[in-house]
Amino acid sequence: MIVPTLLKKRVPYPDRNSLGIATFIIFAFAIPWGGWVVIRQIADGGDQLTATLAFLVLPAGVSLGGFAASYVEGGSVGLGEFAKRTVLARFDPKALLLVLGTPIAAGLLTFASHPEDLMGRGRPDLMIWLGSLTLLNLSTGPLAEEFGWRGYLLAKFERLFPTWLAGLALGPIWTLWHLPLFWDTVFAGAAPFLGYMLWVCAWSVILAMVTKAANGNVLPAVALHLFLNTQADFFSAFLPGLDGSALPSGLPLAVSSFVVAVTVIAWTLRFARPTSA
Repeated sequence: MIVPTLLKKRVPYPDRNSLGIATFIIFAFAIPWGGWVVIRQIADGGDQLTATLAFLVLPAGVSLGGFAASYVEGGSVGLGEFAKRTVLARFDPKALLLVLGTPIAAGLLTFASHPEDLMGRGRPDLMIWLGSLTLLNLSTGPLAEEFGWRGYLLAKFERLFPTWLAGLALGPIWTLWHLPLFWDTVFAGAAPFLGYMLWVCAWSVILAMVTKAANGNVLPAVALHLFLNTQADFFSAFLPGLDGSALPSGLPLAVSSFVVAVTVIAWTLRFARPTSA
């Protein structure tokens, strides 16, 4: 039997790395985006409870994508190594200083033009902040996303770029992922969206540096992500008498976050330089 020459040619299969990235994209983008489109239809139909529950669950596609992609690339061994690195990797507790210090520094910088608002605002009420550190806030963003963004995708970018640049490259992708959530909100305009992108990219860099300092363990990044999501409550707790409009937010917070990110990069690069004999 004569087999046509065309059929004899071996069609190359995608390598496991490419399949892993494709798997991550499907989990991180296709599933949440498709789900959010359906949610809008459900919400328009009046079923707000179902829509809300789906909204809270769908972001987990990002972290699930990190685990799924690791399995596609390396099987059970690759999955185990990914889980071990992202959860059990040991690191210097000093890395946690970035987790606590950077959001506070960025928030304080927004008061540079009105420092008087930091004074005489009543007795701090820490429960305002602690009350926001709920399992719901922990699971819907930090846990749902960080194993994908910082656990999986950041490691891919770090093969090509230094850590800070890898974090910066990841920033626009992370921003784009949020697009369906803000399509019809105040961030829909060009200027607000650019400000939001600046904020996301700044923290993408810092989260990358935190993950690097933690030897790939993403739990500090999870903690920082949670802090960022509750940052307004933190400052409200320590400045209970301050009007909400004066709390760190918007473009001032985006700019201050950028300043903090540049400072972290400069500080890290300074100590990364080899010392001369």
